Amino acid sequence: MDIIRYGDVLPVLEIAFIMGRVQKERPSSQSKTKLGAKPSNPQRTVAEAVERLIKELSLKDKTTIANMAETDLSTLYLNLGEYIRNEFGLWSGNQDLITSCSLIVKRHNVHEDEASSIIIRELWEQLRETHKLRVIK
Repeated sequence: MDIIRYGDVLPVLEIAFIMGRVQKERPSSQSKTKLGAKPSNPQRTVAEAVERLIKELSLKDKTTIANMAETDLSTLYLNLGEYIRNEFGLWSGNQDLITSCSLIVKRHNVHEDEASSIIIRELWEQLRETHKLRVIK
């Protein structure tokens, strides 16, 4: 029988909590986009999508994501990925953003789910530059 340690489970629980807050703490001026409905002002590039996410996330959320291991990014794909697909119009045909994602991975035919994971990875990489905790001596 494998023993599950608190330290192994804690990061996953923190991420689930944070991503739940992202959806609840969006500015009230942004209405939740229904599946299939086009957002009124969708982000057209990965850079624009990352910029918007950085504006919407709290400092704690940004720091938590920045300090995640690359292997833990998959825990963000369900909640944050769904938020990106809905709010940025990936499921409703935001071809400009899908094309921008395709350019990053240098491949055609990027699926909406993969596009959201590309945006999450770009968010993580940018936050690692600006919000990663460092030991200061």
